[in-house]
Amino acid sequence: MSFMYQTLIGSMVYCLFSSVALCKEVNALLEITKGQTPMSQQMIKVNKNDVVHLVISSDEPGDLHLHAYHLSVHVDSKIKSVLDFKAFATGRFPFEWHSEVKPSAAPKAHHKALAIIDVFPN
Repeated sequence: MSFMYQTLIGSMVYCLFSSVALCKEVNALLEITKGQTPMSQQMIKVNKNDVVHLVISSDEPGDLHLHAYHLSVHVDSKIKSVLDFKAFATGRFPFEWHSEVKPSAAPKAHHKALAIIDVFPN
């Protein structure tokens, strides 16, 4: 069983059986076209401890990073990718897109935020 799958299952069990936790599963979609997402997908709002299920598609291959959470997922242009995680840290965090087709000139350069996730305290 992969670590991400175990983490997701553990988070869902925590949500279901903890009398302290106030969390839910949040489904979100990022459709990346020419390195951008539609305006309606650029802000994801969740509460602390929510389990986020993010489905990503793109017209070109690349990697999507949520640096504050140390998460990344490779996205192929032919299939949808999924990123599942528990929103454990509060704040506003950017998703960054690193295209394989148009790589940055500087290998560690930060890219413009593709979308933002706002994690609110309970």
